[in-house]
Amino acid sequence: MKVGSIVTGDNPHRVAIRSARPSSVASPPFSRRAKGKRLAATLIKFLIACGAAVQPETCPSMRKAEMQNDAAQIQMRYARIAGFVYLLLIVMFMGGEFTISHIVGSGGFVDKLNHIVAGERLFRAALSVETLTSVCTVVLAYALYATLRSVDENISRMAMYWRMGEAFIGGAASILSFVSLSLRSDPKYLEILGAAKLQAVLGLAHSADFASFNITTTFFSVGSTLFFYLFFKSRCIPRMLSGFGMFASVVVLCVSLGNLVMPEYASVIQFGWAPIFIAEISTGIWLLVRGVTPTATDRLQATESNGTGLPPSRE
Repeated sequence: MKVGSIVTGDNPHRVAIRSARPSSVASPPFSRRAKGKRLAATLIKFLIACGAAVQPETCPSMRKAEMQNDAAQIQMRYARIAGFVYLLLIVMFMGGEFTISHIVGSGGFVDKLNHIVAGERLFRAALSVETLTSVCTVVLAYALYATLRSVDENISRMAMYWRMGEAFIGGAASILSFVSLSLRSDPKYLEILGAAKLQAVLGLAHSADFASFNITTTFFSVGSTLFFYLFFKSRCIPRMLSGFGMFASVVVLCVSLGNLVMPEYASVIQFGWAPIFIAEISTGIWLLVRGVTPTATDRLQATESNGTGLPPSRE
């Protein structure tokens, strides 16, 4: 029992107060260890709250820098792929054409048929290699698109579609080449049609192949012009090289349309192919060896971070 007194005025009254529990088991005050644990828990909560407040500002910026670095590496990788495929396409196309012309040789119509029959396997291999150029053109179109889409998404996509159109038409034209080879190599067609009629049919097939080739190169010239324009705009490669590429691509357009309009002058117009071969070989070597220049890469990263879709002005 605990007894206490309450005094009011001059009349003191003694009041007996029964404690809730004996004094011997009363709750002791908080020890120093308990206070330390409570203070540590409060400090941890404070630090977590501060970290949650800072995280939205710091982490996205770090992630953004990492994403830009990854984008630059991917862009460089696609640029080197494009350079390799540029050179591979030229080797495949020129190798196929040289092999075919070597097999056909010279002489009269019957002599050429005999040459083709003797080298039919090699002839088919050369046509197959030329068919694969259409497959490689699709790879090149996407690699160039992936390299230049940060410069201008719409133009790079349009250029890719033109180059893919070139690939599809070229692949379809390969069917004519294999059909023409069957007419030349199988003796039964010569027996059935005779030399004169077979020559007329093969002449018609050659005209169809000639037209399809020039239509294919028309699609090529438009897509090539757009891609070289993006190279010129972004300075990913030297402007002298990209400017010459645009010029050469426009020349190819003129050559293709000239062949379709004036096929009798095709042997003279063919010299217009020289500039594009120089431009593509030079561009392929540059992209394969150097890729996209560091200055251009930094500019494209800044473009992505600004969200403008265009590289910043140099003015």
